Amino acid sequence: MKELTEIKVYATGKTDPFIESGTPILQIQNGEVNVGRIVYDLNDEWSLHIDHPENNQEVSSLALELLIDKEPKFLKSEKSVIVLCPKRIADKINWHK
Repeated sequence: MKELTEIKVYATGKTDPFIESGTPILQIQNGEVNVGRIVYDLNDEWSLHIDHPENNQEVSSLALELLIDKEPKFLKSEKSVIVLCPKRIADKINWHK
């Protein structure tokens, strides 16, 4: 899947296109960006949450710079937009242990 592909998340917990649990994403709203990953709840078939990394502030700053350059339209959205995290940012994420 191409980086910055928009991921629709439905109230049922399903995503379109489907992404695997643990997939790094960018969550964008009102000009702010947070890096995270989609995590499915194994006890509830379609329940999910977004887990944020230890270095969220650092990688979110990198993601903001990238979005300003590549896809500034996402930064103007008042509704939450979720996109696939680019590999060069995902490689810098430090997940909680």
